[in-house]
Amino acid sequence: MTLTATAPVTLRPDRRMSSPPVARRPTVRLAAQRAAAVPCAGAQAYVLPVTTVRQGARVAMHRTRRCTVLGRLPVVGPLVVPWLWPLHMVIVGLTAGHIRHTPDASLSYCDGTRPRRHFLISVTAVIAFVSWVALAGGTVLILVHSSSPIVADAVATAVLLPAVVEFVGLVEFAVLNPEWVTLKRQVRNRTDGRRTYVLTSLVARQDGHNFAGTLMQLTYPQWQAADAVVVGYPASKRLVSYYVRMGARREHQTRTAARAARRCITFDCRHPLRSR
Repeated sequence: MTLTATAPVTLRPDRRMSSPPVARRPTVRLAAQRAAAVPCAGAQAYVLPVTTVRQGARVAMHRTRRCTVLGRLPVVGPLVVPWLWPLHMVIVGLTAGHIRHTPDASLSYCDGTRPRRHFLISVTAVIAFVSWVALAGGTVLILVHSSSPIVADAVATAVLLPAVVEFVGLVEFAVLNPEWVTLKRQVRNRTDGRRTYVLTSLVARQDGHNFAGTLMQLTYPQWQAADAVVVGYPASKRLVSYYVRMGARREHQTRTAARAARRCITFDCRHPLRSR
C-alpha cells in the first residue's frame, strides 16, 4: 500500500462577519420628513408635509378634480386639468409648510405664520401652464392657417369654455359666501387667547372612503398638543354635518370677537375627535 503525502490544509477564518453591520444613516430628506411627521397612536401611518414635487403634484391633482365645478365629470373633467392644475400647484408651492397629506387625502391650514415655501413646485406649475397655453394656442393657429376655421373655433371653444365656467363658479361662490373670503381673519379676531388654526381645505381622493377622516385623526394630536381651536368653513351644508359628526360645533358669537358665519364650524381640541 502506498501512502500519498498530503499537505496540511489550514482553515482560514471567515472575516465577512468579523465586524458588526453598520446601519446606514437616513438621508437629509428622509430625516426631515420623519421629524415633521405626526404619528398617530396605534396606527402604522404618518401624515407628512409637502416636501417633493411629486407630492405637490398629487395634492394639486386631488384639488383640481375634487374642488372644482367640472372636475368630477367624466368627459369634461379632464379639460379642466390643464387650466386649474397649474394654479393649484402654485398655491401648494407657496403654502407647502402648512399642508399635511397622506396618499389619499390632504388638508391645509393657516395659523398666522408664514408657511415654508417650495419654489420648485411653483416653477414646475409655471412651466406646465406656459407649455399648455403654447400648445393650445399653436394648435388653434395651425387650424386657422390650414383653412379649417370651423374646426379651429370648435377646438378653441372646447379648450376655453371649461376655464370660463370654473371662473364664473368661483366668483359666484365668493359672492354668495363672503365668510369664506375672510375666513383667515379668524386667527386675528379671536380673543380667548388660544392658538387658532384655520382649516382652509380638506380634500379626499374619492368618495365612499374615510380618507379625510383618517387624515384628521392623524393630524388631531398635533392640534391637541398645542391646545388649539380649529376653525373651518365647509363648502356645503352636507360637509357641515360631516364635521359635526366628527365633533365640531357651529361657530357662534361666544368669547370671540369674530363675526358668526352661516356655515363656520369649530373644533375644540380639548375634546377628543369622534369617528364619523
